[in-house]
Amino acid sequence: MFERDLDHDNEGRRERLRFWLTVGLGAVLTGVVGALIMLMSRANDNYDRSLSWQAHSLEVISQTRSLDAALARAEAALGRFAVGLKKEDGRVFQQQWGLSQQYLALLRRNVRDNPEQAALVKTLTAELDRRGTQLGDARDAETMNLFGYTGVGSLALSGHGPVTHVDASKKSVAQARENAALSGLEDRPIRWLVDDAMKFASREVRRENRYDGIILDPPKFGRGPKNETWRIEEGLAPLVSDCRQLLDADSRFLFLTVYAVRMSSLALGGLLAEVFADLPGTIEHGDLAVAEQGDDPRLLPTAIFARWSNPG
Repeated sequence: MFERDLDHDNEGRRERLRFWLTVGLGAVLTGVVGALIMLMSRANDNYDRSLSWQAHSLEVISQTRSLDAALARAEAALGRFAVGLKKEDGRVFQQQWGLSQQYLALLRRNVRDNPEQAALVKTLTAELDRRGTQLGDARDAETMNLFGYTGVGSLALSGHGPVTHVDASKKSVAQARENAALSGLEDRPIRWLVDDAMKFASREVRRENRYDGIILDPPKFGRGPKNETWRIEEGLAPLVSDCRQLLDADSRFLFLTVYAVRMSSLALGGLLAEVFADLPGTIEHGDLAVAEQGDDPRLLPTAIFARWSNPG
């Protein structure tokens, strides 16, 4: 009887031991499974974040490429419009420039949480704003071509706004007008004037007119329509001074070329530096040349130049 009771007690203890072992093992397995689930969850979160950043990077790259393409198409259309003044090219420019602004807005929004990228896009935005201002100014620019000869410079300038073309030779002005017609550009906004360049510039100063840019290509010696005498050694400095009064801090350039003279471009650069000392901008000077054709072309000098430019 006693032995049966003892066996019964031992059996009870073994049952309890098995129970607690099962409970303990279950708890351990539950903890291991829970830890594995947490690790997998974190791994999935990291993977999702990695995929998200990868998708974000691809989106930024795509928008950057789209912006670059739109800007390239806009600049190309503007160049064609400046040469041919075709309305279709103007519409393409406006469309592509507007599209580039949309891509830029998307790019700004997508990089705002990345300080480094946001700083780069901010710089890009400032450059495009500056370029937009330049393009707006260029389309409305009013320029003058003194000693305009047969009008190539005037035709080039006229793609950006009204041009005043001045030359003392009636034949040269007639040829310039014919060249414009032969080029299909007779409707360009060019005012063709037969006049003495120096006297006309002086009158413009008295009228308090201003220009966005001036081209000067004076000869060494010449005569005006009323037999006025021009000598570059005597007339250049006063003429440049008058041209300076027709320009201001918002103007963009004065380009001076001289040929067939015993003079250095240093002298031209020094003259512009002195006359334009009160305006922002830079002075450049040097030689103009054409290159020979062939495997080892030489540069053939044609003239000297000096230029004041003010990008704004």
